Amino acid sequence: MSRAEELADGFEQENERYIQAVLACPEGQWASRSTSEGWTTAAVAQHVAGGHLHISEMIGGLASGQPLPAFTAKMLDENNKQQAGQFASATKTEVLDWLRSNGKQAAAVVRGLSDEQLACSAPFVMMGGAQVSAGQLIENLLIGHIVSHR
Repeated sequence: MSRAEELADGFEQENERYIQAVLACPEGQWASRSTSEGWTTAAVAQHVAGGHLHISEMIGGLASGQPLPAFTAKMLDENNKQQAGQFASATKTEVLDWLRSNGKQAAAVVRGLSDEQLACSAPFVMMGGAQVSAGQLIENLLIGHIVSHR
């Protein structure tokens, strides 16, 4: 099995765990606010689903030799806050659809990468300008994003 397939499988496993957590979430908790972000559970779950696309786009770009976006933690926080308000009352059905469809797209991006592309790296402002590879972004950001919000 290639490294890209291993990473894609790991992502899909974490995404499925997250989907199962959403399915198990009681309706009364779905609209409640999380203690960590202060967002509704619906908004957090949509944030994870939306992250699949944004993060996989960054990974695909990096693997193709493009620089990583130069957004800061403050810019990310502002964007996340805006989206949390926008998706505060998203339904479970909507979020599950996003998790599944965006998850498929992200896994396809990862599976399509060669070992050489996984090794492509660039400085990442969000990590203090540290040089990060596409493989590291998959492990720490794409997969790590799901884990951090579960």
